[in-house]
Amino acid sequence: YLDANAKSFADQLGIADPPDIQPIRLITLNEWASTQIACLNEAGFDATETPDGQGVSYPQLTDSTLKESLNLAIYTCEVQYPTQQKYMTPLSDKGLEELYEYRTGELLSCLEKEGYSVEAAPPSQTVFVQSGGAWSPFSEISFAEEDLKRVYTACPQTPDSVYDDNN
Repeated sequence: YLDANAKSFADQLGIADPPDIQPIRLITLNEWASTQIACLNEAGFDATETPDGQGVSYPQLTDSTLKESLNLAIYTCEVQYPTQQKYMTPLSDKGLEELYEYRTGELLSCLEKEGYSVEAAPPSQTVFVQSGGAWSPFSEISFAEEDLKRVYTACPQTPDSVYDDNN
């Protein structure tokens, strides 16, 4: 799993002969952005959070040598702090059913508490499961940029628990 991920990252970043990097620790999805940002900052690159707090904004570089260095740093950080395999495995039907219950119940309630509501009815559970969990109330809402991080933190799209019993 880790070797396949490392090769995939190297290919995506155009690194023909990637260095042998050893993982430091496996991380959760919720740790990904902050871990990558800290690692890239330590490597000397000014990476920051995306407005929703879920992703990484990489520095915009024009110099090709610096771009190559950034890609190598991204590769190194991804391989040093890989996401646990359970997050990379498609959810089972049971996991999708749990996700549906969460998104149509607790998540909708949380979004309403944060001042956002969804007008359209969610799909049926059958359609949701058949689509692999494609529907999220987040896709139905236009968030104010200043609210993104607060709402994504208060109301996660996918609770970690759906991955725990992913059989």
